Order: sequence, then structure tokens, then C-alpha cells
Amino acid sequence: MARAAEETVATVIDLNPEEWRAFLDAQARDLIGMSWDEFARRWDAGEWREVADLPENWDYLYLAMLGITAR
Repeated sequence: MARAAEETVATVIDLNPEEWRAFLDAQARDLIGMSWDEFARRWDAGEWREVADLPENWDYLYLAMLGITAR
């Protein structure tokens, strides 16, 4: 007999702008070892434009997608 799937509920946390920037900074430091500000500056300069979609650089693409909402 098949077991019923457990229902899960996602938790949503509403962050104010300062908390969101702190989250982005922590993510950037954990994933690529630089601050959010440094990442954003280098991303905007096009540093990873040609290689962002390569699997070894997906952390950069992930950060860029997170950051779209921060600007």
C-alpha cells in the first residue's frame, strides 16, 4: 500500500532592506569568498558574463539572480 506524502509548508521570512543586504553579503562571502558589494561591482562590469552559465560558476549566476531584487 502506498504511503501518503507528507505535506510541507514553506516558511517565508520578510526581510527589511538592511536584512536583505546582510543576507546577500553573507551568501556572497559563503559561496565565492567576497563581499556582496565587490561581487555586484564586478558582475556589473561584465567580469563573468561569458562564463556565468558554466556549471563551475553557477554560484555567480545564483548571486546575480538573488541580487536582482536588491537593486
